[in-house]
Amino acid sequence: MLAEKNNFTVVRTARLLRVARSGYYAWLGRGPSTRTLRQERIEQRVAWFHGESDAANREWDTCALNQLWAGDITYLRIWEAWLHLVTLVDAHSWRVTGWAIDEQLHTDLVEQALQMAVTLRGSLSGQVVFHTDWGTQYASAQVTAFAASNGIPRSMGRTGVCWDNATAESFSRL
Repeated sequence: MLAEKNNFTVVRTARLLRVARSGYYAWLGRGPSTRTLRQERIEQRVAWFHGESDAANREWDTCALNQLWAGDITYLRIWEAWLHLVTLVDAHSWRVTGWAIDEQLHTDLVEQALQMAVTLRGSLSGQVVFHTDWGTQYASAQVTAFAASNGIPRSMGRTGVCWDNATAESFSRL
């Protein structure tokens, strides 16, 4: 009714919809529902994460080590089975800074690879950016929390743009 208020009177719209005008006016006076408030909070968080997700700004090689780690997951066929390999590659040197492998693909693999990189490279809080695609393992709350607790800003490529994670994907194809 609110959307058609400029085209039709409330009386006519209420009659056509067979609803009481008093119900419409009561609805107008109410504040937003709990569901609406929750939806607005979710939309604000998504907008914030999207705005913060381009920390790499498409500058892949900054001519220094430990500035950008690019992550990717690849699948290795071993006889009749598949293994899942998570790698973190330094964008400058193309050296593997961390890796993890398992028969099952799960979020712990990404955290293990990150932990290895942090352990091998030392404390890099605020210095290195972790860039990946939008895979569910990378976008998980577990990996986000781990990166945040270690002072590692996250960067994620744009959906459907393969070039945004080309550094890591090129390494996986070698």
